[in-house]
Amino acid sequence: MDNESPATKQDIAQLREATKQDIAQLGEQLRGEMGERETRITDHMTELARDIETRLLTAFHGYGKGVSNRLHDYEISKCTLEDRVAILEDRILNIETGPGPGQH
Repeated sequence: MDNESPATKQDIAQLREATKQDIAQLGEQLRGEMGERETRITDHMTELARDIETRLLTAFHGYGKGVSNRLHDYEISKCTLEDRVAILEDRILNIETGPGPGQH
């Protein structure tokens, strides 16, 4: 077929078949590329989620450690205060139950 002669039905049928094949090949190529992109996106999102999870766990661990230290300090202060109150109670008890005036 040259460019000057009119197209025949056979020429149109061949062109139609070639076009269908080209479209099918493009569809397969696009499906393959889309699958690869989907895999890359999924991998990237999985990595991002893991990074976020690691950062959150690290932050919570640091927060928990700080709270634990503050509770420990509070418990030590509480024990010291309880000891001091007990000493004062003993002193008051000794004063109240000690020998009367002039009785040493």
